Amino acid sequence: MKKRGINKIFMCGCIFSAALFFSYFLSYVLPDCYLTYADTPGNASVVQLIVVSSQAVTTAAPAGGVYNAAVAVSLTCVDTGGVGCGSTYYTTDGSTPTASSSIYLGPITISANTTLRYFSTNVDGVYGLVGSQIYIVDTIPPVTTAHPPGGIYSTAQSVTLSCTDDNSGCDETYYTTDGTIPTASSTQYSVTNPIFITSMTVLRFFSTDIAGNSESPQIQTYVISASTSSPPAAPSTSSSGGGFYPGNQTFILENLAVQTASTSIVVTWYTHEPSVSVMSWNVDGILGSSGSVSEISYIEKHVISVNNLQPDEEYDVTLEAVSVGGSVLHDSFFVRTLPVSYPPPNITDFSGTSSFGGNVILTWKNPSIADLDSILITRGTRFFPRDPTEGYIVYQGKGETVLDLNTTPDNEYYYSAFTENSSKIFSSGVGIQFFLGLSTSSIPESGTSLFGGTVSSLPISSINGIIFLNNNIVLTPVITESSSSPFITVGINPDLSLSVIIPASIIPHDTEEIIMKVSDKNSNGGNLFFLFTKMDDGSYQTTVPAYFDYESATSPFILSFLSVGYEVRVHGVFSIGTTNTSPQSATTTHGNDNYFLLYLMIILLLILLIFFMTFKIYSSKKNK
Repeated sequence: MKKRGINKIFMCGCIFSAALFFSYFLSYVLPDCYLTYADTPGNASVVQLIVVSSQAVTTAAPAGGVYNAAVAVSLTCVDTGGVGCGSTYYTTDGSTPTASSSIYLGPITISANTTLRYFSTNVDGVYGLVGSQIYIVDTIPPVTTAHPPGGIYSTAQSVTLSCTDDNSGCDETYYTTDGTIPTASSTQYSVTNPIFITSMTVLRFFSTDIAGNSESPQIQTYVISASTSSPPAAPSTSSSGGGFYPGNQTFILENLAVQTASTSIVVTWYTHEPSVSVMSWNVDGILGSSGSVSEISYIEKHVISVNNLQPDEEYDVTLEAVSVGGSVLHDSFFVRTLPVSYPPPNITDFSGTSSFGGNVILTWKNPSIADLDSILITRGTRFFPRDPTEGYIVYQGKGETVLDLNTTPDNEYYYSAFTENSSKIFSSGVGIQFFLGLSTSSIPESGTSLFGGTVSSLPISSINGIIFLNNNIVLTPVITESSSSPFITVGINPDLSLSVIIPASIIPHDTEEIIMKVSDKNSNGGNLFFLFTKMDDGSYQTTVPAYFDYESATSPFILSFLSVGYEVRVHGVFSIGTTNTSPQSATTTHGNDNYFLLYLMIILLLILLIFFMTFKIYSSKKNK
């Protein structure tokens, strides 16, 4: 009995040890499996095989890095040898994503510095590891300055070039000293080797940053003249003559004229002898407000433009000129830039109805602004008047309705409305299309051009460049492809104004006008048209005011680029408010690989059992 008890204990210990060994082996070779041991009622030991579902792996393409344009990032899930991928979640603010984060539905457009974090679940709902990528999007070129700036000097100058870039950082600086435009093949500037100038030199230079942006070449002209004279103590500020001309009395400055804008000035003057000039400016106490512009040839009529100035600021401007004969002239004056004036908002609820006498009644609501000067209504017969100077003037005043008597039944009319403020600045404009005598017409949904000709769709690569803003908050539209044309969905907050900006680079060639039709429940015919205004940088912009009465929770819109003979469109909807998308439900089916592991484990356990039963029989016979 004693030996039998010892044999039982020995056999159980061997089985338990073998199970531990195989558990360790499987956890090392097959990490998706492990063994657990339970002591069931009656002290029967049970070995359980647990099959663990693998973790899904998510990758981002392109990877994080430095880019000089917006980048569309795709997230790809792979569950090699597992049960398959479930859902992918991500954040763009650097926070750790959870199942409550945004669900990945398509490429993520990143247009600013962003920390993207993401993970995926598999079909069983098992979380994968969180991945992270940092994207630096730098679209602004660096700025290079020369010290000292161009000018007239009595001695040779040692010029240093300094590059600044607040995002990706400066890379290289290139320059020429013969007046030619520098390229990446020109002389590369080194901070340990300043540029030594001993005679009249036209210095041109530019820098690149790490993102690959290149600034426009800068220019500074240096005149080294041993006969430079100091200006008199009381410089003239006359704009009709004046000037200082030591030495040669025929070398004078006259007809000085200055044109001002909010951020720029244009200075024009004449000299009686061909001369090369340097104009410099500064504002006391304002960092970065100084600069200079240099001419590169001897001329008599001088025109210098200065941009990127501060609005409503007074600048001290100095002119220096050296004639062909070596005479030097100095002059100075003060100039104030104009204050910035922003366009006023558009009218709302613009609609038209037919009058009893066969004319058109137009109604609208004026914007609530203190400096409202008037509302200008214009009319066209082939297209929307693009600005207040186009079309037939129907009305100008502060009212909110007008009867257009100069109309004929069975004709189509295009009305544009512009808000004018007390600074004589007009809004971007809003329009309606009206067919008198039949019904209010609208832009056809597909197939027929507004102005005649063919209709096509804007490619997705261009649609990605359209910017939607809710009170300067950048919105991320969702673009889907269909058999006919791409479709864009923009989630918006209707309580905030909506701005749409179209960069110049994506506008189709020969575009005459850009309009956006939005479904409006208050407009006759259900449509309201918003006109786009061309900005100084070539982009186009329009604004849908806050509290605009969208037709429904998903209000359709059509963005049309109108040209003679063809039209390019973008179809989409404005999704009012936010919608919560539930994660995909997970299933619990196992792949064939997991069943293979289970079968393998059962076979191994059977081999162990046969081995120990044979050992037991052998031991019993030996004891007898």
